[in-house]
Amino acid sequence: MTEVSLVGAAAVHALSCPYCHRPMPPDADAALDAQHRWGFAAAQAVADGRVVGLLVLAPAETGATVACGWVEPDFVRRGVGRQLVRAAAAGLVAQRVGSLAALSGHSSGCAGFSRRWLAAVGFRPTTQPKLWRMDLNQTVLVPRRTLRETFEELVDAVRPVPPPEP
Repeated sequence: MTEVSLVGAAAVHALSCPYCHRPMPPDADAALDAQHRWGFAAAQAVADGRVVGLLVLAPAETGATVACGWVEPDFVRRGVGRQLVRAAAAGLVAQRVGSLAALSGHSSGCAGFSRRWLAAVGFRPTTQPKLWRMDLNQTVLVPRRTLRETFEELVDAVRPVPPPEP
């Protein structure tokens, strides 16, 4: 089971990318700035007590940007990357950040992502080459129902319908 959470810059400081072996975060000042602004600097996935995925964020003029991200090879294609993006987006929405940007292309190492994956997790291409954007202002926060409301809905669904009157 993979658990995803938002973490500060210190939590990612000792990590390195499993592909390019670059130490995390790539820009310590940006990670600290993100933590100062939003209370977190990254979304982190943990399985069996070890970090198996990371999405490091940095502040940008119009919102936030993905500074880098990776998922351990054994955990690829299991939805970990999608969970990381969802957690980061939820945290940014709670902080009233309007957009999240990311770069496409593997030439950027762990700072670039495939166009197919970016589209699948909700990013859209921009007019700038290789720049993708997720508009967080389009996100809808659905209010949570109380246990009583859920129970009443269930009772209404199974309650027998009275017979029609002649």
